[in-house]
Amino acid sequence: SRMYGACIVWYEQLPSSVASIFLEEMEVEAEEPPEVHAQEAICLLSRAPIFSVLMDSCRQLFRMRLARAPNPLTHEDLGPLLGTPIPGHGGSCAIPLGNVQVKVEI
Repeated sequence: SRMYGACIVWYEQLPSSVASIFLEEMEVEAEEPPEVHAQEAICLLSRAPIFSVLMDSCRQLFRMRLARAPNPLTHEDLGPLLGTPIPGHGGSCAIPLGNVQVKVEI
């Protein structure tokens, strides 16, 4: 069966303690640890070809993630997305994500 997906990738600055630990393990001395970034991503998959819904949901989850940084999204945040059944052909529904309703039309 086919899978469809959307993904947003960005770079997040890591705490200086992470860079310090890495430098210690590499036995490198530095007055101050360098600024270090790591990739983070939000990826959504579906068996239905609903690309605009997947991308709109990714964007909203990204906004929610930025608003809550440095804390991650919780299961409570993702509950509506994970628990809303996708309607059958010709149907529609809305998925509440944060302060946005992502409209789904099949």
